[in-house]
Amino acid sequence: MREVVVTTGARLHFGLFDLIAGRQFGGIGMMIDSPGVSICVQAAETTSISAPVEIANRVDMLVTRFREAFPTPAAMVQVRSFIPSHNGLGSGTQLAVALGSALAELGNFECSAASIAIATGRGRRSAIGIHGFESGGFFVDSGHAPGDAVGQIAKRIAVPETWRIVLITPADCEGLSGQNELDAFGQLPAMPEETNAELRRCVFEELCPALETNNFTAFATGLDRFGQTIGEYFAPVQGGVFRSGKARELAARLRHSGTPAVVQSSWGPTVCAFAESETAARKIAQATTLTTHIARPLNVGAAIDVRKFG
Repeated sequence: MREVVVTTGARLHFGLFDLIAGRQFGGIGMMIDSPGVSICVQAAETTSISAPVEIANRVDMLVTRFREAFPTPAAMVQVRSFIPSHNGLGSGTQLAVALGSALAELGNFECSAASIAIATGRGRRSAIGIHGFESGGFFVDSGHAPGDAVGQIAKRIAVPETWRIVLITPADCEGLSGQNELDAFGQLPAMPEETNAELRRCVFEELCPALETNNFTAFATGLDRFGQTIGEYFAPVQGGVFRSGKARELAARLRHSGTPAVVQSSWGPTVCAFAESETAARKIAQATTLTTHIARPLNVGAAIDVRKFG
């Protein structure tokens, strides 16, 4: 009997923009160690699924799609942990790719994260969570060229291990998804080229060099500016620079108290406050009554453990 356990973290996304002319859905983001997905699969005579009620239907759909694309043996599937949906943490992609990777390993065949994403309907916009599953780190996503099923990565950089990200999730709204997300994209005008140019400059002249030299202050200052700029572009369809009213109030308070970077992940409502150390992160978490979680940068790919027994 073989058992496969796949464990991965979550994806933060700091905003979409046109990184390269002719491509869509470029952007920047990174992987964090938690919250995360853990899936266990075992060989079985018939396929069965054990998953929390919130995601049971999604898991069933993902297993069906994966088995339609790949010759997958029957399996007992158990979801041990998952990322809450519609919080801006890339829950759908991490669940899909972790599940597909576990089933592929159980079936003794190779299957890339990109091919799993395509089979399960992920990666239509950002590719950061897909590539992040395989290697972790901070990514500059160059976006989709015409005909691409999954976007390409222009740059990957490891994030200093001592840095921390305080996730703060207001309960007054959810991030946009599904048809609401499509409608929001449809309502937005084309991003002005001067905005694109400023975002590109910020990424390549501030954020990437700061990461490569472990310069937290420069990175945080640049990321906060990046988040404000891109948030202003998306404000008409999400209600402001931040999706949540509580998040907008929180960001103002944190910045006033000296927190150097407060940005939204994807459509929110989760807000990410960056700290240079665990101690600084704890101070930020203690400054709010909202739900918080302190995460670490994740600079490695998902863990895939195989065990034989019986």
